[in-house]
Amino acid sequence: FRRVLFRSGLPLDLKWGPLAARLQWAHLSAHYGDALRQLKLRPDNIDSWSREYWQLQVQGTWRFLRPYGGLRLIAHEVRDDDPPLAVQLGVDMVSPWKIGPCGGANLWLAAEDAWEPAVDVVGGACFTGKAHRLRVSVAFRDGPEDTGKLQGNHERYVGLDFAFDTAGKM
Repeated sequence: FRRVLFRSGLPLDLKWGPLAARLQWAHLSAHYGDALRQLKLRPDNIDSWSREYWQLQVQGTWRFLRPYGGLRLIAHEVRDDDPPLAVQLGVDMVSPWKIGPCGGANLWLAAEDAWEPAVDVVGGACFTGKAHRLRVSVAFRDGPEDTGKLQGNHERYVGLDFAFDTAGKM
């Protein structure tokens, strides 16, 4: 694995008609080849990196599309010197069938990255059961490193994306 991310949070979800909102307090810790760093093969890797943040996301539903937008405010970070605000816009495509195509596109703009845009695009297949969904897709990313741990680094990659969630909430 290139990296492992651990993300946990306490969400509050509200829904009214075709609109939904989520307010969450979340924790993120990122690990980039920590074993290599411990062997002094990657001394640039910061140990024990984490951040906590508030995030508000609003989402609509229109047929098979789910457009969304949100704000993130960093409450605490190991470095404690990053500007706290970020803006997110995107759209998810969900399949109306139990097995079918799904995907999405996401744009992040963050003060900590001097508002340089980051674009994520995923496309693949979703397998939906009664209570859970599995998404297997190809992911593309171009933009600033997305966790904040290696701030100032630009990344561009294509990879496999596996997501598992409760049905309808990816």
